[in-house]
Amino acid sequence: LLNGVFDPPPHNLTVPWTYLGTLGAAIIASIAASVEIITRLARRTPLATLREL
Repeated sequence: LLNGVFDPPPHNLTVPWTYLGTLGAAIIASIAASVEIITRLARRTPLATLREL
């Protein structure tokens, strides 16, 4: 079915370092943003939260 697809076979594996680095940076940035938002929401007093409702 896949005859000729890997002719000749690759000499070594290719790792997409740019993609993996960008993905890791995006994950770290989203975690940092989530922590910041949760921290700000946790610092608010319950009374101020109830007034907004």
